[in-house]
Amino acid sequence: MNRRKEFIFKVVFPAAVFLAIAAGVYEMRTRPRGPRVIGNMYVLQLVAEDFSDRSRGSYPAHINTTVKEVLEDLGKSSDDQSSIAGAKGMDRVRMTDIGSTGPAILPRGYRNPYAESGVAVDMSDLDPPTWSPDSKGIVFYVPLEVRGKVAGQYKVYGAGRNGLLDSVLTSER
Repeated sequence: MNRRKEFIFKVVFPAAVFLAIAAGVYEMRTRPRGPRVIGNMYVLQLVAEDFSDRSRGSYPAHINTTVKEVLEDLGKSSDDQSSIAGAKGMDRVRMTDIGSTGPAILPRGYRNPYAESGVAVDMSDLDPPTWSPDSKGIVFYVPLEVRGKVAGQYKVYGAGRNGLLDSVLTSER
């Protein structure tokens, strides 16, 4: 009987613990990612509203338009070089691009929950933006009422596994 107990404690028990841990890790990886995309949408909305506070109530026409550019378009001055993404020249921004060419309001850890090295935030002139299987996890910034570098409003869309999410966030002003 001692050999049997020894076998259980040395082989069966560790194997069961390993399987329980592996099942938990697998479950975490397969958990629905839609809620994380919605979380990213809210983060982008907060960032856009922060930008608006810095630029005296205006929104950017592009995720890389700076506060200074918006205020200059409105005939005011500023030395604030911050933009939503801080990645001049890029419409599609990955986590590693955030803040790569200037100060970003978007946090550096902002990433696509479907593809960590994939595009996290994208610009769109279309309302609603076009969904494709490659756009899973991307959050779209859609500027509205654009005049120069200033947008009067915006919308934020999220791309899920099978299409755009039903939740659409809009500017507060």
